[in-house]
Amino acid sequence: MNWLDRVVAAGQATAPAHPSRIAVLDAIRADRTGPIPLRLLHLARTGNVFVRRESLDLLASDCAAHPWPEAAETAITRLTDEDEEVRRRAARLVIRAGDRNIGLQALADRTDPIVRTTLADLLGDSVTHLRNDPQPSVRFLAHLRTLAAAPAGQWPALDTALLTDAPGASRYLERVGQRWGWTLYRLGREQHVYALAARLLDHRLDLHVPGVGGGPVRHPHVEGISRSGICYADRK
Repeated sequence: MNWLDRVVAAGQATAPAHPSRIAVLDAIRADRTGPIPLRLLHLARTGNVFVRRESLDLLASDCAAHPWPEAAETAITRLTDEDEEVRRRAARLVIRAGDRNIGLQALADRTDPIVRTTLADLLGDSVTHLRNDPQPSVRFLAHLRTLAAAPAGQWPALDTALLTDAPGASRYLERVGQRWGWTLYRLGREQHVYALAARLLDHRLDLHVPGVGGGPVRHPHVEGISRSGICYADRK
């Protein structure tokens, strides 16, 4: 399997439309117990850092339609990898190759904030029960998912919780403001944008929210606040 090792190590196997990528994915789809998938599982465990990253990406590329227990098991072994990006990609593969229960168990078993944030993000509505989690990013995601389906009477309390957790969440979760903004926009709460954006800007978070109309709000630490998607917590 020298050719597979070479193309993975060269980054060719993850290059869009590269012949080696097409060959690898075709082999995985044809038979997940074949020599190429089995070698990828091995490389994801034993290769150097770059090879582990590339192998995890390849394994995740064919997990959307059908679970792949062997890939999920391999991913779980890499959740404690010394490399941060390997851990992040492994967490993604756990969710893509496994199922909800495997992901929730991995989330409960781990303390690494990078791994737990990635798992919670991909678990979606399955984390709404974790609003008292010890990690701000997990709490933020849990509150945000709860807010998306909550009646208006629950909004103030959820807003307050989100605002409290947003600074801590932004250490491990990308696009905190954008995620929150789109949720609020879908709830029809865009009318609060200026006051809410100003409140969030006090925390110097990443608040770029693509939206409808309006120019960006300039700030020395954050730029690109769209008028149609940011709302803050305490409505006054």
